[in-house]
Amino acid sequence: MKARYPLDDQGKLDEAVKEYREAFLTNPNYPEAHNNLGIALGDEGKLDEAIAEYREALRINPRFALSRYNLGEALRQQGDRAGAAREFRDFLRLAPGNPEWKEKIERARSVLAELERS
Repeated sequence: MKARYPLDDQGKLDEAVKEYREAFLTNPNYPEAHNNLGIALGDEGKLDEAIAEYREALRINPRFALSRYNLGEALRQQGDRAGAAREFRDFLRLAPGNPEWKEKIERARSVLAELERS
């Protein structure tokens, strides 16, 4: 679930986490910052904290498809198959045919099929 943000890509996860948290001081209702913080925390192996950030992003914007995808991945990693399946279904409902997310859509379909088979 590696992020595509400058500090994250440079391996400066601690700095990225700090900057995302500082962004909340000026705009606590910025779902993208919560999502990005979740990615950085997930990359550090802090899945509980990442999940909390994805959920906060979705509290602010329930239609934030990318956060649905990221939450699904994090829940799957934690072994919450039902929760992961729910989030992947919602992601697919929110992002049908979005060309920017072709790989994520394909992965969500594949993972969802696997989760539903088991």
